[in-house]
Amino acid sequence: MSVPQWTDKVLVVLLCSTLELIWYSTVALLFGQGRVRALFLKYTRQIDVGLAVFLVGFSLNNAIPVFIGSH
Repeated sequence: MSVPQWTDKVLVVLLCSTLELIWYSTVALLFGQGRVRALFLKYTRQIDVGLAVFLVGFSLNNAIPVFIGSH
């Protein structure tokens, strides 16, 4: 028995949407808690710097092989 292709697509969209809703709701509930929110606000600068360093390193990790390979 084969399921039509359009139902597979609908099921994937529903699954992904449900997972996104659960993820963002969980994050919102977690960061809405007093203690977690206080920690986040206390260390916002350090979190921003850490994320910036991570993103620059990640982009360099992806960009350097492209630039080296193009020469």
